[in-house]
Amino acid sequence: MHDRIDKLAAQAIRDGAFTGAEILFACGEQLLLHRAYGRTSPEAHARPLKTGRTWDLASLTKPLATGAAILALYEDGALGLDDKASKYLPEWVLGKKISLTDLLTHRSGLPDWLPLYQEKDPWAALMSVEPLGPVGVKVVYSCLNFLILGEVVRRVSKQSLEQYCQTRLYRPLGLESLAFNPGPRPEVLETAFCLWRRRLLLGEVHDENAGAFGGEGGNAGLFGNAMDLWGFAKMLLAGGSLNGVQVFKPDTVALMLKNHNPASLAPRALAWDYYKPDGNYWSCGNRMNEGSFGHLGYTGTSLWVDPKAGWIVISLSHRVQIGREETQAQIRAFRPELCNLLIESKL
Repeated sequence: MHDRIDKLAAQAIRDGAFTGAEILFACGEQLLLHRAYGRTSPEAHARPLKTGRTWDLASLTKPLATGAAILALYEDGALGLDDKASKYLPEWVLGKKISLTDLLTHRSGLPDWLPLYQEKDPWAALMSVEPLGPVGVKVVYSCLNFLILGEVVRRVSKQSLEQYCQTRLYRPLGLESLAFNPGPRPEVLETAFCLWRRRLLLGEVHDENAGAFGGEGGNAGLFGNAMDLWGFAKMLLAGGSLNGVQVFKPDTVALMLKNHNPASLAPRALAWDYYKPDGNYWSCGNRMNEGSFGHLGYTGTSLWVDPKAGWIVISLSHRVQIGREETQAQIRAFRPELCNLLIESKL
């Protein structure tokens, strides 16, 4: 297995998918592979990448922070998943028709993305966004959904998203690397140069909209390392428990990870992608079982979990160091091949 993955990673670096990557493969509690490849940045003199670094996880923030926080508030009786968003955001007119579940499953009808960071008041601009269509008719993966959910967490918990996630989830679980706005610590990898902010980003969220919301917009902003992602995945596989600490009830985890969309729509769990073999492209390849869940991050990150077999595949990179558009085709090809190779090696 190791030789095949080594060759795949080396080829991806030659093809320009990323400068360096960290890969972790496990079956539940059993760690099968954990290696780093390439360099920490594109410069020829950059240091070799080592495991254990902290990455900008980008949209992995959606399930690992915002979605998990919403489910924790639900479990604690602070909100209802079928509640309309206007119950918590009275200024949002559209929120009278859109439930929290609609937002979590990307069937709200909102656009996928807008440059809110360019607005004088990003929140006011978000509250005035026009929908693409009616609620529940189409799945459109949207960062706007999670910018809104992040604010719901803040208003219901009366804490920042960072404070709530740390108190309710990360610290009890011992996941010390998971954090927002970590700043320029030695273990944190640089992400990319930002034209908007005109500086190299180090411990500062790459996503501009999340940056406009203080680095924790709900759609992005979480940083973390591979071992803590493995810990979070193990917690979900164990029904909400890790190392004897229970942060979710098993019923809550089951609710989170099941498909909530009707057959007429693309399947989605609550804040997670939900794998259903259909012959289309899937970043997890085609070796995982139906019902596997996962998510991608725009910077070049990925986490997929197969609850039936126990497979956990984590791939972390900062492909955006090379370019946003320049690396899309390469990372799109790399991800499913990686998952397929890892799982085939153990079948």
